[in-house]
Amino acid sequence: AAAAAASTAPQPPTPPPPTAQLVGAGTVDWRGLALHSLEQSAAGPRAVELPGVGEAAGVPAGILNLRVDLLPSFDPTFDLATGHTHLARERTRVVDRERVFLTYAKQWWQEYLEIRPSHKDRLVTIFVHNEAGQNLPASCCVVPMNAGRLLETPRHAARFVSLIPYLKTISVGASGHKDRSVHWSNIHSFISRRCGDTEDHALLLCSLLLGFGLNAFVCVGTKGVQVTSSEAADTDDEDDAQGGSGRRRGSSARVQSVAHAWVMTRGPGGEAVFWESLTAERFVVGSQRQQHPFRTIDCVFNHEAFFANCQPSNSLTECRLDLGNDGHWKAMSPDSIAAATELLRQQPPPLLGPTEDVIRSSEELESELRGLVAEHRADLGLSTAWDERLSQVLLPALFAYEQERLTGLAVGNEEFQLMVKNVIPPGHTFKAFPAQFDHRNGRKIFHKACQNRLCTDIFEVTGDQVVHALRVRIAVYPENMLAVWILFAVKYKSVL
Repeated sequence: AAAAAASTAPQPPTPPPPTAQLVGAGTVDWRGLALHSLEQSAAGPRAVELPGVGEAAGVPAGILNLRVDLLPSFDPTFDLATGHTHLARERTRVVDRERVFLTYAKQWWQEYLEIRPSHKDRLVTIFVHNEAGQNLPASCCVVPMNAGRLLETPRHAARFVSLIPYLKTISVGASGHKDRSVHWSNIHSFISRRCGDTEDHALLLCSLLLGFGLNAFVCVGTKGVQVTSSEAADTDDEDDAQGGSGRRRGSSARVQSVAHAWVMTRGPGGEAVFWESLTAERFVVGSQRQQHPFRTIDCVFNHEAFFANCQPSNSLTECRLDLGNDGHWKAMSPDSIAAATELLRQQPPPLLGPTEDVIRSSEELESELRGLVAEHRADLGLSTAWDERLSQVLLPALFAYEQERLTGLAVGNEEFQLMVKNVIPPGHTFKAFPAQFDHRNGRKIFHKACQNRLCTDIFEVTGDQVVHALRVRIAVYPENMLAVWILFAVKYKSVL
């Protein structure tokens, strides 16, 4: 039995249109609303202006009528004026801390430039804009998250984050890699939208890894991606961030550096591991067997530390990742970071557990795809027969593919080969094509499969005793993020 299978190397999910659009974002102190609702002269909901996002941050997106009630209620003797005074003093304290940190950051940046003037061209991200237009320290964007029983291991966390579709955020009127949007989404907005940029993926993965107790950092630098000469000026941005080739027939390909964010974890001995948040791939730094795609690294940070690369070269082939070495990495004061971020950092809501009925969904999708395959073959004047026993044999392979994405190790291959040989008669040919998607739209899946020559060969095969097989397996993660695995197969006897 001859087997022909497509590569199952990790590829980031193809970004569908976002299922939710973020129209506005803002922060409301519930304590102020509670005090407002207690005032006799302000009974009923309070109108709160909702700011727009991105370029529309200065334009109101609408009005929300909010009301907050406390159970149990305030003590009747509670002085409302005292409560308002306390909140006003707290707001003043936040503004003072922001001013102090800004002054410190300016001095720190000047010292960094004095080390080497070329540092001004490095991607050192001290401040970022969130979707509401606020200018925040980058460390505010990382919040240690405890996923509880929803994510059992750090690799489950990486797999979960990789299943959130990538969608590059581009400013209005901008194009190309140098015009990347400078605003980063907070974790709540990112999960609610169910799509985001490379920085959004890296921030969420770093926060989850910190929740597991790992010493994790977000890394900002560049990544090498393959583009064609004809696309050099107009590269497909989706392929760039995902590591796709974007190759066109008749065009020569070259590797181009693009801005990128990923995650690094460090062990007690300084050993480092890179995590690509778009694909869940792990790369042990310095390993001869693994070659990571990252080219340069300019800064790393988490919720309590920030380091800028001050080595002569920022190339990962030349610089060292010894963050404790003041000669290689310029650190910001942890006390200054803590003081600036303590009152600004927002704890995201807990992840929601999966509700998808994966068995039922798998059966429904499998039935739909069988109908589409049979319809396609009927248009070619071919009949279609299905082998239920062979279809069941395909299921362990799909389980193994998902485990390989989680662990990086192939499991069960020997048993699968034996099972296939037992159901393929002598003299017959066996072909199979696996694919993974992050949605359950049967027509989109079938259309995408038809774009692959290996798959169309399976759909359109002719010969004697042609029998097809198909199995669908869906793995579900928090927030109903899906890994939809599909294996198309056929066995037949060649006729010369």
